[in-house]
Amino acid sequence: MSARDDAISWGLPAQQADDVLTRHRAEVLNEAADAAYAEGDRLYDEQGFVAAEAAWGLSSLLRRMANPSKAARMQDAADTLAAHRSPAKPPLKSRLALLLAHVQEHGGDWTTRRVQKLYVAEEQPAPLRVTARKDLHALHAMGWLVVDTTDPGRRVYRLNHAHTEAHRG
Repeated sequence: MSARDDAISWGLPAQQADDVLTRHRAEVLNEAADAAYAEGDRLYDEQGFVAAEAAWGLSSLLRRMANPSKAARMQDAADTLAAHRSPAKPPLKSRLALLLAHVQEHGGDWTTRRVQKLYVAEEQPAPLRVTARKDLHALHAMGWLVVDTTDPGRRVYRLNHAHTEAHRG
């Protein structure tokens, strides 16, 4: 007998049983995704990016399993952006658009490591350090990001709020 059948036999309506089980499934999968992501961070610190990539990929897969409608929502958002894009502006590559959207949404310091983690979580191909660096530089060259090099040997990118405000108006 399945958990759904048990819940129904206890007198729960079928729809309510489905809702409870769906919420529980999402909670369990999200907890497993958090654990896999933390393991990826630990592996990255000890063994490097290649060792951590599988754990981060597993985390992403578990999150998608917990929320299957996320992919549909992301596609709807991409379609909306495409419909409102002005023909005078060249379209951003999908990877750059993803990166820019996350920088605008989350803010803060963006490094190649943070971009690599984002690409793994979003199942982007080839999340190499050089790819992350080129993408950050491309957004900087377009004026979306400013670079902070006050710490020698470390490059940190942040959202250029002046550029963002100019494009909203």
